[in-house]
Amino acid sequence: MTDQDWDLVYKVHLLGTYRVSKAAWPIMRQQKYGRIVNVSSASGLYGNEGQGNYAAMKMGIAGLSATLAKEGVRYDVKVLFLPLALPLLPVFPYDALPSLGVAFFLSSLSSPPLPSF
Repeated sequence: MTDQDWDLVYKVHLLGTYRVSKAAWPIMRQQKYGRIVNVSSASGLYGNEGQGNYAAMKMGIAGLSATLAKEGVRYDVKVLFLPLALPLLPVFPYDALPSLGVAFFLSSLSSPPLPSF
C-alpha cells in the first residue's frame, strides 16, 4: 500500500465524515436537536485482507461517532453508528438488494420522515 492509497481512503471516508459532521454540528447544537447516522463497515471491527487503510478509517468513524454521541447528549443530538457487514455473511441474496428499499430505510431514521419514493 502506498501513502497515496492511504491518503485517498482517509480523505474520502474519515475526513469526509468529519467535515459533514462539523458543518452540521453548530446548526444542530443551536436548535438543540439533531440526528447523525454514520454508515460504516464491519471491516473496521474485523479487518479485511489488503485493506488496512479502509479498516483503519472505518474504525476511526466508530471513535468519532462515539465521541459525538457523548458530546451531543446535552443538545439532544443523537449519533447512530451502523457498521454494516453484508460481505461477512456466508449467504446473502445480493440480487435482492434493489428491493430492500434503502430510501425507505433511511426515511425511517429521519425526523420528520422523508417522503417515500
